Amino acid sequence: MTDIDDRIMEALAAEDAEMLESLEGSEGVFAMMMNGFKGSMRGWMIYFYILSVAIFGGCVWAGINFWEAVDANARIFWGVWFLLGMTMVGMLKMWVWMDMHRQTTSREIKRLEIMVATLLDKK
Repeated sequence: MTDIDDRIMEALAAEDAEMLESLEGSEGVFAMMMNGFKGSMRGWMIYFYILSVAIFGGCVWAGINFWEAVDANARIFWGVWFLLGMTMVGMLKMWVWMDMHRQTTSREIKRLEIMVATLLDKK
């Protein structure tokens, strides 16, 4: 190899070592949640959190109206809205958790790529 090739390989090895160190260790749930606000899906994450809080507020309101309703039709109306709202909140939370899982899986794949590249360089 030429001198430039050796310098490039050394720079890449140092960069890979830094990347591997930054990926080491497991994160807690709150750190994983905060990583969702740092990635490319930041805007969607903020939108879905605000939406889920608003829908949950509507569920509380529907639940209060359900308990204060006098006739059966009103109870059915507010009960259905409560159940639909809680289902929507659950689905939004599932999306958030799946995105956290996607980020964790991507991080693990990157870690494996770096380890494989390191092992190939040692041969």
